[in-house]
Amino acid sequence: MSKIYNWIHITEEKLLEGLIVRPAQLRLFKKIFGYSDLKFNELRRRFSVILINNHFSMGRVRANVPNIIEVGGLHLSEPPEPCDKELQRFLDEAEHGVIYFSMGMDILVQLLPENMQHQLMQSFAQLEQRIVWKNELFNIPNKSENIYLIKKAPQRHLLAHPNVRLFITNGGLLSVMEAVDSGVPILGLPVFFDQFIILQYVKQGGMAEVLDANALNVEILTKNIRELLENPKYTLMAKKMSHSFRDRPMSPLDTAVWWTEYVLRNRDANHMRLNADEVFPLRYYGFDWLLPFGLRFGIVFVSVFYLCFKIFQRNRERQRRQQERESGFLQWLQLRSQ
Repeated sequence: MSKIYNWIHITEEKLLEGLIVRPAQLRLFKKIFGYSDLKFNELRRRFSVILINNHFSMGRVRANVPNIIEVGGLHLSEPPEPCDKELQRFLDEAEHGVIYFSMGMDILVQLLPENMQHQLMQSFAQLEQRIVWKNELFNIPNKSENIYLIKKAPQRHLLAHPNVRLFITNGGLLSVMEAVDSGVPILGLPVFFDQFIILQYVKQGGMAEVLDANALNVEILTKNIRELLENPKYTLMAKKMSHSFRDRPMSPLDTAVWWTEYVLRNRDANHMRLNADEVFPLRYYGFDWLLPFGLRFGIVFVSVFYLCFKIFQRNRERQRRQQERESGFLQWLQLRSQ
């Protein structure tokens, strides 16, 4: 079934690319550079290297061709944003640890359903840990003393603090990478796009749990928070994944620079590229398995169908003979009575 899902996914991407993405790119290409359609398609086939924001340690293992280079965590080469004294003291004095809660840059707390906001507040009030909540609303009623509201959080600084024990997030790629880099367990509340699959990968890695934001209540949220805090396996797996994420021959930035310089030194990068035109469509879509699979299935199906047909035919023959005997017996009785 995964082969079929893969074929559907590839077909969907090709339709989106051919009908929506590529025509828009072509219009810009012609408007700005003045080249033809042939030049546009030629350049698309001649890219030398692709730097992708991914790393296999986060669970998404792929068989990449040589010119696809994983540089997941490239943004971590930048120094982390500073932290003010008040927040630093709030973190340092947290006797039972800190939970950092952020729904990213795109989701505002004021746009969340009111019942969800109340459930979050009630759940946080039951915890002994301190909560740093990225929140643009500062006048929240019934805010408990263990909650620290901040409009723009120094996220990497927070996740790197030794007292931070849990990260509640919607599952943006960069946020998850920062949590993996710091070895902090995750409670995921995905909302849209790639957040669901990103959180599923880290969940499979053993460092996260994922909840349905639409079916959230105080009991479920509090139970999962305590499970992530009290069960040491999540912290252990988070540290293990962090070690794998960091253990590289070069940093992501150095890797990106080296491969960029490599393709500049070797102008013709054909030896790194996979020429899709040389791959037959059946092979490209992974349908070369259909012949042996179809042959096996066909033999079994034909055999079972033939067996059922013979059994049905034999039963019909038996019923026909039974009817003939009964008809003959009735005729014999009629003749005898006459």
